[in-house]
Amino acid sequence: MAGAQAYSGLYFPLDPIGTQIGAGGTSAGSAYTYCSPFVAPLTFAVNTLYGVLQTVGSGTAHAAIYQDAYDTTNHRHNPATLQMSDNNNPADTSATVSFTLTATTSLQLLQGHIYWKCNQTSDTTAKWYAILNSNTQSPFSSIVGSNAVNGVIGSDHVGVSYSSGTFGTWPNPGSATSWVEMTTGTAAAMAVSIASIP
Repeated sequence: MAGAQAYSGLYFPLDPIGTQIGAGGTSAGSAYTYCSPFVAPLTFAVNTLYGVLQTVGSGTAHAAIYQDAYDTTNHRHNPATLQMSDNNNPADTSATVSFTLTATTSLQLLQGHIYWKCNQTSDTTAKWYAILNSNTQSPFSSIVGSNAVNGVIGSDHVGVSYSSGTFGTWPNPGSATSWVEMTTGTAAAMAVSIASIP
């Protein structure tokens, strides 16, 4: 890719242009996983996710990237296959407001493909900087749509949650309906630095 070196060492947000970022909501509990979709703007390899806490907590946090799937029966996108995670090397939410979550192997994101960035928090105090639901049409609905009209106009869905998991284990429920669309900004805003570009 011409000019690929111009991207080296820079941080890039995984949220779409125009996303409103602010103090998110607290986790409902350690069993919860929160995710929001993004589209890779170019093909590149990544092995590190970055997050920022607006409010510190008293526990730890995990981050991961899932591949997208589409459920033709229920007409919805959902996180499907785990692609990259921090391998149970969590960040301390009580000691810092910004942190790095590193995977042992890199992941190549493909330009134009939909992925999901996901987070878990072990306590109910820490607040990530997250996607706010104050947009008339949220970037979430612009990327993956909704199976109801009020999910794209008015309700401002900003991500999905899964509530029957275990902290430190990434869920694979096998059903799109196990992920619940949410209007609370609990899915963390995240950034990456580009490891390499093919």
